Amino acid sequence: MKRKRGIGGFFLLLTALSLSGCQKAGNIGGKFLQLSDNKNLVAIGEDYMTLGEAEVFLTAQKKQIENYYGDSIWELPLSDGNGEAYIKDSSEKYIKRIALQSSMAFADGMTFSDQENEMAETAAKMYWDQMDEESKNQSSWKEDDLIQAYRHYYLASCVVDNVMNASHEVLSDEEVRVVRGKMIWIPFQAEDQKTDAKKTMNRILKSYKAGESFQALAARYTQNDEIDFEIKRGDLETELENAIFSMEDGQISEILESDEAYVIFYCEKSMDPELSEKNRETRTEEKLEKLLEDALEKYETSADLHWNSSLWESVSVAEQKSYEMPDFYQIYDSVFIKD
Repeated sequence: MKRKRGIGGFFLLLTALSLSGCQKAGNIGGKFLQLSDNKNLVAIGEDYMTLGEAEVFLTAQKKQIENYYGDSIWELPLSDGNGEAYIKDSSEKYIKRIALQSSMAFADGMTFSDQENEMAETAAKMYWDQMDEESKNQSSWKEDDLIQAYRHYYLASCVVDNVMNASHEVLSDEEVRVVRGKMIWIPFQAEDQKTDAKKTMNRILKSYKAGESFQALAARYTQNDEIDFEIKRGDLETELENAIFSMEDGQISEILESDEAYVIFYCEKSMDPELSEKNRETRTEEKLEKLLEDALEKYETSADLHWNSSLWESVSVAEQKSYEMPDFYQIYDSVFIKD
């Protein structure tokens, strides 16, 4: 299964890469060394990430967000500050996570083959060659920082592959099944309202059995904003959910009762193939993310991570050019991801 990188909210690191060839130690060994012409922002043991390399990731993330939200996002007020403050805080977590995951890869004996080193250098050169001269002169990073960024990102993605390969549990069709249908929903708040609501539901069932379409009845009677529903396990109260999941295609339910409403459900598809497969992918990604978070949390307790806070305070998100910059992730995919 080929996985795609994505952003959840603003950031979701590496829920998505499918790589082959993550090598065990014995090819080209050694940690990343400190670059003499730049300052270190984060270090774990002997592994360093320079400020220049970190700003490569910051710019890459900023570019993705601006592509989605527009470049005015940085001035918008948020509950805990503005866009500038939010992305900087999120970027700090993102960069630390890349550092932790690549350090985990080293700890697991991962390193680079000659081919993988060449791929990192190729990706860095592609990025550097696509930058205009003004950007090259003004940016805080150089081509060596780009090489390190692609190496770190590759190692971090190897950890994702390792976590996925270690997970042997397969979600069953029943666990991921999505029922598609239409619902009439009439709420009640008191016992006298229940009586009136029940009478209305009985009239609806009588009209349906007399030949009126469920679509027309739902449009006329339901007190919910929606008529069409796609229901997954865990979406509804247990008894209501179990009743709906026991239905067959084309079946209409009896009057069902939840804590706050009476419901009549018309089952169009007891297992929608497309929706169920999409739910399988989502559930698998959520499971992978949970496994990865647990592994990172466990590793972080023993990792000797050092973060240069004063150096990070000197960084301005607004000053990071993004629209003019190449797409870090697109170049990575073109070089490292093989179909």
